[in-house]
Order: sequence, then structure tokens, then C-alpha cells
Amino acid sequence: MTRAQLARRGGTWPLVLAVAGCSAVLHVVVTRSVAGAAVASSWHWWELVPAFVLAELCVVHVQFGREAHSFALSEIPLVIGLFTLSPTHVVVARLLGGAAALALRRQPAEKLLFNCAQWWLDTLLAVAIWRALAGDGPGLATSPRAWVAAIVAVAVAELVSTGAILAAIWVREGAVPTGLAVRGLLEGQLVSLTNVSFGLVAFDLLRTSWRNAWVLLVVGAAVWSATRAHVKLQRRHRLVESLNRFSHGVGEQLELEATVAYVLERTRELLVADSAALVLSPGFVGAEGTSRTFACDASGVRELTEHHPGTPQVPESADELESALDGPDGRIGVLSVHDRLGDVGGFGTEDAALLEAIAGQAASWLHNSRLADLLREQAAASDYRALHDPLTGLPNRVLFTRAVDDACGRGTAAVLLLDLNRFKEVNDTLGHAAGDDLLREVARRLRAMAAPDTCVSRLGGDEFAVLLRGAGANEALVHAGQVRDALMAPLPMSGISFRMEASTGIAVSPQHGTTSEALLRCADVAMYYAKSTRTPAQVYTPRADVNSAARLALVSDLRWALLNEEFRLQYQPKVSIVEGRVTSLEALIRWHDPVRGVVGPDTFIPVAEQVGLISDLTDWVLATSLRQCRAWQDQGSYVSVAVNVSPPTLHDTDFVQGVRRHLELAGIPPHRLTLEITEGAVMRDPAHALRVLHDLRALGVRLSIDDLGAGQSSLTYLRQLPVDEVKIDKSFVMGMSEVADDDAIVCALVNLVHTLRLAVVAEGVEDERTWQRLRQIGCDTAQGYWLSRPLDPELVPGWLGAPHRYIDLLASERGRRRLSVAGGTAQQAPTA
Repeated sequence: MTRAQLARRGGTWPLVLAVAGCSAVLHVVVTRSVAGAAVASSWHWWELVPAFVLAELCVVHVQFGREAHSFALSEIPLVIGLFTLSPTHVVVARLLGGAAALALRRQPAEKLLFNCAQWWLDTLLAVAIWRALAGDGPGLATSPRAWVAAIVAVAVAELVSTGAILAAIWVREGAVPTGLAVRGLLEGQLVSLTNVSFGLVAFDLLRTSWRNAWVLLVVGAAVWSATRAHVKLQRRHRLVESLNRFSHGVGEQLELEATVAYVLERTRELLVADSAALVLSPGFVGAEGTSRTFACDASGVRELTEHHPGTPQVPESADELESALDGPDGRIGVLSVHDRLGDVGGFGTEDAALLEAIAGQAASWLHNSRLADLLREQAAASDYRALHDPLTGLPNRVLFTRAVDDACGRGTAAVLLLDLNRFKEVNDTLGHAAGDDLLREVARRLRAMAAPDTCVSRLGGDEFAVLLRGAGANEALVHAGQVRDALMAPLPMSGISFRMEASTGIAVSPQHGTTSEALLRCADVAMYYAKSTRTPAQVYTPRADVNSAARLALVSDLRWALLNEEFRLQYQPKVSIVEGRVTSLEALIRWHDPVRGVVGPDTFIPVAEQVGLISDLTDWVLATSLRQCRAWQDQGSYVSVAVNVSPPTLHDTDFVQGVRRHLELAGIPPHRLTLEITEGAVMRDPAHALRVLHDLRALGVRLSIDDLGAGQSSLTYLRQLPVDEVKIDKSFVMGMSEVADDDAIVCALVNLVHTLRLAVVAEGVEDERTWQRLRQIGCDTAQGYWLSRPLDPELVPGWLGAPHRYIDLLASERGRRRLSVAGGTAQQAPTA
């Protein structure tokens, strides 16, 4: 049976019953097997009862854990009983005398019965062993063999008795320390040997004459006093050692609450108390008018507070001690212990002195712990201020960069950099106090929507940052949309309902960098790009980064390339789907860099736009393409050219005059030049764009809207624009033979543009199926790799005169319709 099972069945009662059962069985065996009369048959069992009573009253108490074990002089009358009484009479005298003594000491019934049961057992063992070793017959009283047998018998009985006591301690406390068990066994044997020796002497003296009893009383008192003094000395020695360990242990505690817990646990242990309590004064705690109370019992240490109903308070009992804890700055608190454990009575003067000694050391270490706590709190507050924004309480740039570096070292991460739009207007209009309120509200909203592992920071001014651990660009864009929705919620300020917007730049690790510095720089670039394009959020792209080392080198090389004519033009035909003739050739610029090789326009055009080189580049393209158009004309090929115009160029005040100049220099009629303009170029400043387009139209230049469907077009402006044609973006055209939605979009756009009485150009024709489908839905012009790849200028005349598959398709269709076919190529006929 385990200790837990014993405890559930009622403390030590199962152990009492077990010992009593063993004793009963042993009693039957011993009484039947042991024969013969006692040595001195004139002795009566009741004559030893007072001796057992006196022996059990003259005890020395030794604490074993939470239990007190009493070392008595009961071995003295037991030895006499071995020589003078039968086994049953010895047991009866022992039990009656011991029970009477325990009753006088008011011992609890459970312990009284346990002691009686183990006395019954060890008495029977002593009788059985003594009878077996001493033998039987006359002369036992003076036989050395009988005396040695008595020593052995009582020693074995003492071992059994101590074992039963340790078993009881194990049942009640759950464990018996090895040192405690060894000490109990050794001390029990030492006391037993002393008492047996004295008992043998007493038996010999009393056998001679009862008048020798006074000698026994004197010697017995001396033995008892010596034993008691020895036990006291040992106890004091152990207490000194315990105090030293207490002093060393409490000094190792670094925090106030850890020190409190250690003090209470050790105080309860040293004073063998059921509970201990420590009340810390308000002045020491630092809370005005509030004290802190801690209690410790068998369940552990806990803080008691009146703010939590039902919390147990410091127990009140008649058996208690308390001692004040005084520090250099006044009263620290009061330490108290309650209800001494065991049967040795309440707390005494020695216990009071011990508690005072503990309180003195505890006061010193509690004071030191409190100082250490204050220093840690000040350091923590200082660290917090150094790492957090004082206005919003969010992590500042220093803490945010640490978090980003940590996240980059663990895997993917996304950084969102937010800059509030029109924040300066709030400060200028409503005042800085309103601006501060707005920043606090933005911080609250960002924090409310953040996941537990998301870091939200205010970097300074109206800039905020968000770290998404384990997120990619798509997740970051979704979160940016959620941020936008959160900020757009109405915010009442000074009697008006205000809606805040922000421009967000996104950078992702490891694609855009693996350090906080790199990611924040890329996010900053993306954020300003979002501002410039008036979009809510942008993911970092190198094309938007005009400040990178590679971009700086690219800018330098671009300038050099313009001076050294490293640019080349290729031309891609645009073919009429109905007639099969080439309507124009789109000029496509290529950069032949000696180091990089052939560089596409997607790489250098955005850079040229951002650094102001686009006007020079457009000027070169216009001049070169118009000269080439003149050269083809001189060779007999009357074709038109198309040139792309970037948004900054369209808004150049000298652009229209530049176009006129290049047309005049090349000697090309204006209608042979088509300028392709993106939707975004018009939508950036519609009013100005309309004026420029009308001026170009007045000049006679053909105008085309490029990449319809890929930008942010407005049908209202499209209807007002003086353009001749519209190009459908290739992203729809290339997929229309496979994707039904793309086909539907292209059909709708063709019908829409025709409704506006404009021509339609489909770029991105990659196969015959797309060509046939465009012809079927009525598209006017096609452009793409299926018709021709971009051509070097010297290859254009030969291509124009060569037969092509689209011409064969048209001829076959005309044949099927039995229509006449006109001979020759349309390209050779001069245009009026």
C-alpha cells in the first residue's frame, strides 16, 4: 500500500491496525512457545505499571520532520519484566503504564493507539528473543548470557519501534530523509543501550533489596538529565547549522518575493510550525497605506489579499510567536509562526530566541532584496523608455530593428512602412495636441488588429511600421488593405469626422534583404513610390529604387550611353486584320551596353523617368525613328512609325514643339507619326494632358492610347480624348484563346472602342487562333510575335516585300468567298 493510499484511508490508522494485527498474531505464538516461570516469581505485574508510567513521563523529545519522537526510560522496567514476569504480564504492564502516561500527557487518540500497538509488538519481540537467547532454568538473574540476551532483545525491539515510527512519518509526510532515518536509528540504539544497562543494574539491586530503590532514583535522574542535556546540545548544534544554511540560502535570493518565500519556508521548517506568515509594512512595500501579507503552510507560499474574496487570511491561534523585522529605514514587517507540530507542547523561550535570530537576518536580506528590486525596476523602466515611443507606447525604431533582425534570422518576414497622408494639415489646422491624439488613435488601431507575434512600431513623426513574421508579399498586401480599412474608420476630432489615409511600402525578407537596415530602406523606397503613384500600398521593386548602388551606376551609364549612341531601335509591324497591310511600325528601344549586354526598356526607362533623362531619350527616339522613316520612304516603302511617350514627357511644356521640329527636320508628314500614350499619363493630370493632346492633334499627329485595361482609365476622359486608336493590353490578348474571361474582356473592349468610333489595336498576338478570333470579333489591327518579331531597321524593307502567312490566310478566305484578289503589296503604294 502506498503512502497516498494510506493517507486517503485516514492518516496512520491503517498502520495502527497493521501493527496491532501483527502483535496479536505474535502474542499467540510467543505465549504458546515460551514455557517456564519467571526468575523471581514473587513479583506481580501491577508492581511494574507505576514504573512504566514514570518511565514514559520522563521523556526526551526529538523532532523528526513534522513529528516529535519521545525517547523514554521504558527499557528499564522492560528489562526487569523480562526477568520477573510472564510474556502476557509484561505486555499488560507495559501497555497499561504507557497508556496511562500518554493519557496524562493528553496525546491524541490516533498517536496513543499507535504507540500502544508498537509497544505491544516490540515487547513481544523482546520477550521472544530474550527467551530464545537466555534459555530457561535457575540462575538466569545472574547469568551473563541472560544479560547479553536482554541487551540484544531490547536493541532489536528498539529497531522495530523506530522503524514503526519512521513508517508513520512516511505515511503522514510522504518522505523520510535518509539522514533523518539514520539519526533516529542511531539515537534510539544509544538511548536503548544506556537504559538496558541501567535496567540490568536496577534489577540486580532490587533483587537484593527494595531498600536500594533510592539509589536507582538518583542514578536514573542523573541518566535522564544527561540524556536530556545531550539532546538539547544536539538540537542547538543543529539549529546553529540550520541558521548558517538559512543565512547562506536567503542571501542567494535575488528578488523580494523569492526572498519572502525562502524566509517563510525555512522559518516554518526551523520552528516546526504548521504555518508561518510575513506582513510587510506599507513603507517598505512602497504602496501608500497598503501592506502585503504572505503565508506559508504545507500547500506552499501564497500572498493574501483583501482584494480577492475567499482568500485565506493569516491564521489566528493561541500557539503562536511573532517577531518584528526592523531595517535601516524603519519597520520592514512582522514575521510570525503558528501552531507547533508534534506533541512536545507549544512554542517556548528557545523558539522565541530562534525566531528573533531568523527575523534579524531576514530583515537585512529583505532590505537588500527590496533595494535590488528597486534598481531592477528603475533599470527596466529606463530600458522601456529607451525602446518605446513615449507618446503611443509602441516599440520605437531601436526595438523594431532588433525585432526585424531576429525575424530575418528565423525565416521569412515582411516589413510594412506607413506614412500618414495629410498629417501636417491636421497639425497646422487643429493644433499639435490634436495631432498627438491622432497618432495615439492610429497606434491603438494598429495594435488592435495585430496578431500576437506582430510587432507594431512608431518610428517617428507620422511614420509607423509593422513586422509580420513568416509572411510574404501577398500576406503583407492583404494586411496593408486591412490597415487601410482600419484607418479609414471615422475619427471624430474637434467637431468633425476625420478619415485618415496612409501610404504603405512593403519589403520582404529574404527577397529584398536580410537585415533591418536593408528592409527598412526598401520599404521606404516602396512607400514613396506608393505616394508618387497615389496607390495605397506598393511592394518594393528595384525599378522604383533610384538610390541603390546599382541604380546609381545605371544612371551614370545611361548618360554615357546617350552621348555614345549605345541605343538601338527595332521596329515591330502593326498589321490590318481586314486588309493585311502594315499600318505602322512601332519603334522599340534597346540599350546595347558593353558590360550588361542588351538591356530591355523595362529596366532603364523607369530610371530615366525618375532622374530626368526621359526627355532626352524620347527626343532621340523621335529623331531616329523619323529619320529612319524618311530613309524607308526614299527606298520606296511608305510606312508610318509609332513612338511611345512616357508620362513625364507628355507633361513637358516643350514636347509639342519638339515633335514639330523633328517632323520638319525629317521631312515626314505628321499623319505618318503615331504617338502611343499610356492611360496613367493622362490620368496623372487630365486637364493638362487634354491640352497637350489637342495641340498634337492640331499638328496632325495620330494619337493612340496604349495598354487599355492595364491602368486606371476613365471612360469619361477616354470619350473626350482626341485619339485615333486604342491598344488593348497584351495580358488579355495573349490568353484569350485559352481563358474565356480574357476572350470576353477583349470582345467587350473592341465593342466599346468601336462605339466611341475609334480603331482597335490588339497587341500580343502569339498564334493563328488568336488572329482568327480577333478577325471574327471585328478587331482592326494586330501586333505580336506571330506576325513578326521586332526587326532591325535594315531588315524592314525586305520583310515588307516578302510573302507572309497572314496574307495567305486572307487570300484563302477571299477565295472561299469567291472574291477578287488585288495583286501587289499595299506597302509599295504611296500614301497621299
